[in-house]
Parts: sequence; structure tokens; C-alpha cells
Amino acid sequence: MAQTLRMKLRDVEITMELTDNTITRNAVRLAFSLPDHTVCALFYDRADGIRQHCRITPNGASFMLPDGWQNMVFDVRYIIRSAVSLNVEEKLFDEFCNQLSLK
Repeated sequence: MAQTLRMKLRDVEITMELTDNTITRNAVRLAFSLPDHTVCALFYDRADGIRQHCRITPNGASFMLPDGWQNMVFDVRYIIRSAVSLNVEEKLFDEFCNQLSLK
């Protein structure tokens, strides 16, 4: 049975129907009409008030949503990358997530 995911980017909130607790990085990018070369991350506020980024599946294609995701609003953060090698892209994404987690 599908359940509703709520995501927000700045002042725009989008809902999507999901059948499980994962959403592809590409689906997030497309939902907000972000360019192909965008690196995005999903964040949520834990019950203890700490901002947490969603874990990524081992193949790097999807976000794994936490327990209770149906009752949360996820913030989307992104950067638009230039044509760089995959290794640099992965480092850039990790640094991006770390910087956002510290704020």
C-alpha cells in the first residue's frame, strides 16, 4: 500500500506516493525539476531535535527513509556540480552532507 512522502525545497513542498521506505536520488531531483548534474541530499529532524541526513543505499542510487517517515517533512538540499570525475563527485557529496549536518 502506498504512503505519502513529504519533501520541501525552500518554499515548495511536494508529496509523492511510495510503496516502501526508499526513494531514488533521481526521483528527488526530478520532483523539484533540478538539473541532471545536481547532487542532492535529504534531511529530517529526529525526535531529539537533531538534524539528520538520510542514509543512502549501498549502490548509491536511493535514500533510505527512517522509521516513521510517513509523519515527517524532509528538507531537500542540493548543489549543482560541474563535469568532474566520479571520485571527486563522491567526495564533494560527502563534504556537502557533512557541512549541512553541522549547521
